[in-house]
Amino acid sequence: MRRLVGVLILLGCASGGASGRVASRPPGCAVQVFQEGGPTRPTENLGDVTAHCPEDTAGDLPGCMRMLQDQACRRGGDVLWAITTRRSEDALDLHGFVGRYR
Repeated sequence: MRRLVGVLILLGCASGGASGRVASRPPGCAVQVFQEGGPTRPTENLGDVTAHCPEDTAGDLPGCMRMLQDQACRRGGDVLWAITTRRSEDALDLHGFVGRYR
């Protein structure tokens, strides 16, 4: 009986869940950004992304935001939300959650 339960657990883990792997999208893809709040349509959560913008580009917030959007594209996402910024002496980091609309 224990062996059967163990096999069923392993099979459940190996299936990868309902969503499976999401295909990457090319850099520059369209990504809807919600600075505050979140998506208003159902989404599949793909995790979080971070853009690390070094000192020479840290003053370019639109460029840094595009880097974050490109991270979302790599994850297969088309929506970003809950964006936070953290500035250090030599960089600007943007962090957000990425998903794709269903």
